[in-house]
Amino acid sequence: LSLASILDFQHSTDEAQKAETVLSAVYNDISICLDYGVARLFADDMSLTFSGCSCPALQNKMSKDHKGIASWLSANGLP
Repeated sequence: LSLASILDFQHSTDEAQKAETVLSAVYNDISICLDYGVARLFADDMSLTFSGCSCPALQNKMSKDHKGIASWLSANGLP
């Protein structure tokens, strides 16, 4: 199931259902591409939580996961 196929609902008239499905797909996909952070979804907001034993270690973890998210966005045609 790709993001493009989710966005291409031709027979659905329920916009809320479409939005919920897209948000769920995004959340699940982004959660998979995180190596260090934890994604949490509440309503239509997502937060990422990281922990580390030092500022440089925390920054390194966040940077690596940022690259994974950027790759996911690019692969799914999102800016």
